[in-house]
Amino acid sequence: MDLQKHSAKQYKSKAWLALAYSLASLSATCQHVQAQGPSAPMTNASRVEMSPVATPLSKPAGSTGDPAQNLPELHYKAPGGPQSVIDDPAKAGQRNIDSDVPPMPMSSIDAEPGGAGGPGNAPVSATIRYDVDANGKTSPADPSRSGDGISIFNSLDEALAKSPRAAAIRALFPVAKSEFMRATEQASPQFNKDSGIAAEQTFRTGTIITVEPPWKLVFRLIVAKKFVDQQKLDLMADLWRLRAEVRRTYTEVVVAQETLETQANLYDLAHTLRVVTEKRFQAGDVPELDLLKARLAESQYDVERLVAERRVIRAKQQLNIILGRKAEAPITVPRLPAFLGEAKNAVQTKHPLLPDFSRPERPLESFIALSEKFRYELKSLDQQLLVNKANLQRTYGNMVPNVQYWTGNSNTYNLPSGPRLSAYYFGVNMPTNLTDFGQGDLAKFKALARQLNYQVGSQKNIIIGEVSSAYNNLLAARQKLQNYEEHILHDSFEVARLARRSYEVGQSDITSTLQTQQNNVLIRSLYLQAIQLYQDAFTELEMACGIPLLESD
Repeated sequence: MDLQKHSAKQYKSKAWLALAYSLASLSATCQHVQAQGPSAPMTNASRVEMSPVATPLSKPAGSTGDPAQNLPELHYKAPGGPQSVIDDPAKAGQRNIDSDVPPMPMSSIDAEPGGAGGPGNAPVSATIRYDVDANGKTSPADPSRSGDGISIFNSLDEALAKSPRAAAIRALFPVAKSEFMRATEQASPQFNKDSGIAAEQTFRTGTIITVEPPWKLVFRLIVAKKFVDQQKLDLMADLWRLRAEVRRTYTEVVVAQETLETQANLYDLAHTLRVVTEKRFQAGDVPELDLLKARLAESQYDVERLVAERRVIRAKQQLNIILGRKAEAPITVPRLPAFLGEAKNAVQTKHPLLPDFSRPERPLESFIALSEKFRYELKSLDQQLLVNKANLQRTYGNMVPNVQYWTGNSNTYNLPSGPRLSAYYFGVNMPTNLTDFGQGDLAKFKALARQLNYQVGSQKNIIIGEVSSAYNNLLAARQKLQNYEEHILHDSFEVARLARRSYEVGQSDITSTLQTQQNNVLIRSLYLQAIQLYQDAFTELEMACGIPLLESD
């Protein structure tokens, strides 16, 4: 009985101490809120400043107010109660990285020692706004709030239409078409003057005209047409490679956004865990080492979140640049389907960056047939064969020499006593081509025709290898994504949630809880890597086939 009374007195003393600490924190909080005004947002920095035991965290990027950097503004909103994204897996995938989330109610277990107005009510969940212009003003028509954005198909169309890289490629086509004007070039007439007054007493003035057979002009025009067609195919191949680069850049933006959301969620979990650890430490339930571990994890995850935020900014600026926009222009890219808590529904969601699991993938032979039909490299080789054939025909046509006619007026003084004579003169030069009949070009074009035929077979072999490699990579990434979306993501989230609840009620230690949360974020990161691998394989397969494999509905 004495021991029970002693324990009860000790518990009451700790309760009174906790109550006094809560009242003091509440008073300090009210003074801070009054100083900022009723509408001042609760930022991460203010929460750390108000909490007497919290370690100061890094200042979120974008809070400097420097519009020239166009940094996104970070706002934090606290999860709490059974409706929190931490407690309710159905809410976990609904956080939009480009839109604000309304604040959620706090339950008593998620409140910090500061009471209702204390640091526990500070916003925690990260949201990003990327709609700040160069003047630091927010665009009134924020496309991120409506959930719309530039799709992968719109970005491809815009890049091919407005990108400076595409314009430079298209500008090469008129350069190739200049071969038509070059084909019309012919030998110009020459002016001839022959003065032999001192010796022959003869003075001649006339012209030299070179006449070529008309088929030579026709052959040159044919060669020019074949060459222009071949250059057009090469330029189309360059545009096709630009299209693949746009796809990779767009995918990087999507993956960067989801990575930031993952890091933000991990930071939210670490912050909530630190709040719980503070309460348990104040109650004497856990040692100070657990509090230090929780604070260290929160600081570490905050750094990773800021790095992920910079990755989003970099990816969006790269997408703007390749689309021909200003680097800091606002751009919104749609999010991926929710894959936390609703993973089993996400597997049935159709998204252009994710595979359609309702349909099996086509066999390898169908993609090989597409590559042999549409691949620009094969088309270019076929056109080079036609160019070589036209050059060979032109060489045969050039065997007939060009004839030179020279004519004019001849004056002779006919010395010593004869009369002065004046009459026209006429002459013809006819080359024989006995030693130069184009034998070098004939041998070259015949050998080049054989080499191009071998090159076609070699290119087909390379293309089949590329299609096979990309196809198997696609199937592997597809299977990996399906496993993640069907059960791995959901199971990992549940394990992390239950581990956190287990620590809150004192059934597990802080180390195992932090390890479980790290494993959960690792699985989500691996899922995002699988998405990027799938898109890389899909892009490689499109490049190998030479035709878009996915069209917008």
